[in-house]
Amino acid sequence: MTLTATPSLAIVVASCDKYSDLWQPLFGEFFRYWPDCPYPIYLVANHERYPDPQVTTLLAGDDIDWSSTINAALNQIGHSHVLFWIDDAFLAARVSTSQIDSYLTRMHELNANFMRLRPNPRPREELDSEIGLLAPEAAYRISLFATIWRMSTLRQILRPGESAWEFELKGTERSRTLDGFYTVLNEVFSYLHGVERGIWIRPTAKALERFGYQLDYQRRRRMGPRENIGHRYRLFKSWVLHQIPEQRRSDALRFVRACYCSLGLRKP
Repeated sequence: MTLTATPSLAIVVASCDKYSDLWQPLFGEFFRYWPDCPYPIYLVANHERYPDPQVTTLLAGDDIDWSSTINAALNQIGHSHVLFWIDDAFLAARVSTSQIDSYLTRMHELNANFMRLRPNPRPREELDSEIGLLAPEAAYRISLFATIWRMSTLRQILRPGESAWEFELKGTERSRTLDGFYTVLNEVFSYLHGVERGIWIRPTAKALERFGYQLDYQRRRRMGPRENIGHRYRLFKSWVLHQIPEQRRSDALRFVRACYCSLGLRKP
């Protein structure tokens, strides 16, 4: 196997102008918990810039669809690899730069296309105590958040007209003919998930307020108590799903989606 040149990694935060109210707490917590981050940091936006010299805003123009926005942003950078982050994931513990470096080195050694920095789904095969190989049939084999991509592979899987959800779902199917998809076996990042369906998740909003951030509830409201219960139910449902053995999870997902469609809760 012939190795490519030493990889060049950039951190890309997938966002858009309508989520610009999240940027201050996002980067405030990012630099608090990863102050020695050595990688260039890019923010995907439409027309609005984030005024911090540590962050380069990639202006992608009008928000046509998620994949077109991401592609327009990626055209502006020349790195071989990108680590994707999302705008509503707020770091909650110190990040180890040496650990990220080690995973990037492993990707280079393995000539990998993709590495998920979250241990879910579990791998088909564990290479050692740190990483494993994702099976081609794995459900949600690819994802956006906390993943390192070889840029050429990401461009191969991206399709115009797709939402982030469609990218993960349909992109997983497109990835099945490609090798070199890996996952870590242990958590790398500790973070608070901030927004669901455009609304602040109640505990996260309260935590950010305790940290001193002033959230604009005129622009984005906070979940009420009943909505918070629904959020907790969805978390529980996700936890149950991930207890299903990996080789059966894709079938389980298809069954659940079919049930939702038959009940009119989701479009076919």
